[in-house]
Amino acid sequence: MNRAAMELYADNTLCRTADDLRRITAQCARVLAEASGETTGQRPGRPCRNPDCACRHLLRSTLLETISVLDDTRRNFKSKQLAALRHKLTEVLADHT
Repeated sequence: MNRAAMELYADNTLCRTADDLRRITAQCARVLAEASGETTGQRPGRPCRNPDCACRHLLRSTLLETISVLDDTRRNFKSKQLAALRHKLTEVLADHT
């Protein structure tokens, strides 16, 4: 692979990863907005204790997707911060589900 092709591949990978991270960040923001009542206009109440609650399922699926994307992109970005975030999210998910 010549240098130009390698740079193009790296640029495309970076753009895809940035898009993935933006999408996940937006999804996390939506979950937080729902949890805080911003989208419904209702003030948040006490935390839900129901393990089958829809909000718990949404949060769990969002965390799993975030962890998956962080894991998929770890080869492209050798970031200790992203690795630490991935490990922390994995621990939180394991401890609370």
